[in-house]
Amino acid sequence: TKAPTRIVVPTPTATAPEPASTPTSSIVPVDVPLRPGRGETIRLIDEKSAALEGSYDGEILLLEMVLSRNNVNIAISPRFSDNGSGDDMSTLIPAGRSYDGRNWEAVPPLYLDFDCSAVSVLIDGSRSHCAVSLPSTYDGAQVSHYQVKSVVAEQPTAEEVAAKFLIQTTFGPRQQDIDEIVGSKISPEQWIKKQMNEELTPATLHRAHYRRHANQRLRPGAGQDTTGTFGIRNPCDVGSRWNRFAFTELDIGKELVAVTLPSGNVLLKIDGIARTEVPSHSVPRTVVVCSVEEYVGGKILVSSKNAEKLCRGSASTATIRNRAITFTNEDVHLAPYTIPDAYLVNMAPKVVDSMLLRTLKFGDNEDDNAAFCPFSGPAPKFLRAWDNENYTGSYSYYVHDPRAQL
Repeated sequence: TKAPTRIVVPTPTATAPEPASTPTSSIVPVDVPLRPGRGETIRLIDEKSAALEGSYDGEILLLEMVLSRNNVNIAISPRFSDNGSGDDMSTLIPAGRSYDGRNWEAVPPLYLDFDCSAVSVLIDGSRSHCAVSLPSTYDGAQVSHYQVKSVVAEQPTAEEVAAKFLIQTTFGPRQQDIDEIVGSKISPEQWIKKQMNEELTPATLHRAHYRRHANQRLRPGAGQDTTGTFGIRNPCDVGSRWNRFAFTELDIGKELVAVTLPSGNVLLKIDGIARTEVPSHSVPRTVVVCSVEEYVGGKILVSSKNAEKLCRGSASTATIRNRAITFTNEDVHLAPYTIPDAYLVNMAPKVVDSMLLRTLKFGDNEDDNAAFCPFSGPAPKFLRAWDNENYTGSYSYYVHDPRAQL
């Protein structure tokens, strides 16, 4: 027979005897467990209690109290969302839930008492159900009815299944990993076996990754200017770091000297080595570097070397800008140092005005290692960074940033 659209759960009469062995309870026992079809909703009208079957796997059952809009207290209605039905009975209050085959459980704000000790013998087997009393009012408002709603998730796509599997087995899915699993139709068991096969999937170790990417700065000429492991990364090595700005925090405390060129431009030097060329310079010829912001256009605080309060107070300090490295005549201004050509790439995540070495070219020799490295000594090391790996187009000057190699 077809199930009725309105289900009323019978309650026992007041004269019905209660077995002595059954503990008393505020929940009225019922005999007929209810549940909506998958994806459907049933209404419980005028019931004081109900016996509710639990959910199936992949399903969520929601018990909701429905208040009539005409009866809703103004203090209540802002706290609960409208169900969009457009009728009078539109304020829904969560009353309980069951999901993935679990028993019913209380939810705020009602916290109803579910008794799930009963077992129903049904056509498709024995399954527990939960009995619950249903209040007829809430916070001064009259309850219109209750409803039990079945929510069934859509079948996940192959990409979603692969992504969930990778979330559970890795540090997070990458699109290329998702595409590999979906494209090859590999099973989870096969994927795990492949990951454990050193020949098919070489290990990617955190320690190796950290050592390859760790690049804390070291100070050349202060016992930290060795190259190789635990020293400064060789400037000719792939992954060495280069800056487009002329000054760094390593220059703090050093004298900055301005030399006027015949062209009228000003050459800024530290330790006798040119760092960049600027059109003009508004501070004394020789100053002391007090602080540096490491990006093109960043502030550099300088102080007169004869100031009574060196680097302290506005009276003895001035601000200039950290300029991009520029030379109108590198053969003269950077002699006798060699300036090779290079191609640099951004770091991930990107760091403003700093890049990593990809390829280096000195004369006719091009290599990814130090076989033809033209740099030596603690002096600043400059290169021309081109727009592409063919060393064509335009270029900018960069200076080596001495970072540790682990």
